[in-house]
Amino acid sequence: MNTTPQSPEGRQHISLSQYAYTIVRSDSLTFFGTINYSGFINRIVINSMLDSFDEPAYAEEERITKELTHYSKPGKTIRLNDDDREMINKIAYAHRNFSILSFKRYPKDIPLKIRLNKDLHEIMYPLHSDWEGSQYDLSQGDYIKLLVEEYARKTIYDRESIFFKSLLEDLGNNIDLSDDNKRRILLILSSGDRFIMKPYRLSNDYEADYNYIIGMAAKDGTKDFMPASFRISRIAKIVPRSISAGSGRITDREMREINKKIKDSGVSFIVGEPIEHKVKLTPQGLSMYNTIFHQRPIYDHIERIDDETVILTFNATIRQITNYFFTFAKEAEILSPVETREWMKNRYQSAFESYNDSV
Repeated sequence: MNTTPQSPEGRQHISLSQYAYTIVRSDSLTFFGTINYSGFINRIVINSMLDSFDEPAYAEEERITKELTHYSKPGKTIRLNDDDREMINKIAYAHRNFSILSFKRYPKDIPLKIRLNKDLHEIMYPLHSDWEGSQYDLSQGDYIKLLVEEYARKTIYDRESIFFKSLLEDLGNNIDLSDDNKRRILLILSSGDRFIMKPYRLSNDYEADYNYIIGMAAKDGTKDFMPASFRISRIAKIVPRSISAGSGRITDREMREINKKIKDSGVSFIVGEPIEHKVKLTPQGLSMYNTIFHQRPIYDHIERIDDETVILTFNATIRQITNYFFTFAKEAEILSPVETREWMKNRYQSAFESYNDSV
């Protein structure tokens, strides 16, 4: 295989499945704010590629060995001999080969021509050595396709984690500092809003569909710190503050306050006090509630008015109720409190006026 760059422009041909192509377009628009195939794929590949093609074999060998040596029956423990270890090694490398060649499982529906950035071009087409994948009959385009196809089949939480790898590492490093060295950080959101934050921790995949930084935050220029969470993909820039700007340590009281908010409202809706909401649902609205699980608030009480209508009572923040029920349109009516009802009414009224005035 040719080990020198195929073109001075660093162009690379790949063919993606329709599914991966759709995810790339969607995530590029969500994370970049525009559809940029080259920039997006370069970032995904660099953030998810292996340091060595032998990594899957090492990991699989370690996993099998650990599971076997921990397996035991009363009075009996398995001890591995040289033949056992040789067989495990063969299985691990067979797993490695299957993983590397799994790109063949995915169809080639959409051809793309992307431009490799300087860093990725040097990795894929080294000037003074062979491309590592050549020994496995794996072309550069095949490897890029494999990583993108595998990326596309991960959850949105894991895809965010890959795309924002550097940002998450920076936040994690700040969180891991000792209390004496913890600094406050300035978060500049993509909306332009600015917040001073004392970071507590990053969210876990079982807590929310997306990645959040959790902590105590105040609008820049104020000192009113309160529990808050910010979705990682909404952060445009992080600026560490000096120690003289104030400690970034989370006190025990603040920690308890944050954890109570998470327990009461969930990671996504830490900001705002949970209050009682009553929502009337039509039969279609109830069907939607029973099938739309994303960010769904859990009701505390259900009251059946007749065969056609139910009223659900929730203890949730205004933001959670409005975010969830807005798409229900006429199938859901906020009965109380008045402020939530008026917010929803005004949003629908604005939408009606926009469509009514359109040509």
